[in-house]
Amino acid sequence: MQPFSYAKFLGAIVETDGEKQQLDQRDDYRVSSKAAIFLELESSDPENNIPAKLLMCQLLDVSASGMRIRLDRELPVGSILNLCANFVKSGEQRHQANVFRVVGEVRWIKKMNAFYIAGFSLFESLQSDIAEWKLLVAKEI
Repeated sequence: MQPFSYAKFLGAIVETDGEKQQLDQRDDYRVSSKAAIFLELESSDPENNIPAKLLMCQLLDVSASGMRIRLDRELPVGSILNLCANFVKSGEQRHQANVFRVVGEVRWIKKMNAFYIAGFSLFESLQSDIAEWKLLVAKEI
């Protein structure tokens, strides 16, 4: 994983693949990061021995209340999904403390060449690691 860096995007103009776009105002600082994200597209059904359907994606950046990911397919805006972020630094073994389970809503999605970039808004949820997620982001900013 590369070192964290942060930036506050306040109406910044970003050029990606020759296309200029203005980023919307954000309430939280964004922290650039690389991690594996697993989206739960369909829940498991233990009674019928059917496993969950997961999609592996790449985390691009995070904030206390959201994330931006790169994935290989379009998702419906408004979808609410379980997400699992796996932060593993090079040379480290996988520890449970590096895995965060959160719930998020697809707020927007955009096709970028062969991939899609999606913005997720994270929810406060009793069954998630949202408190630990916010602490991680706060430590890095």
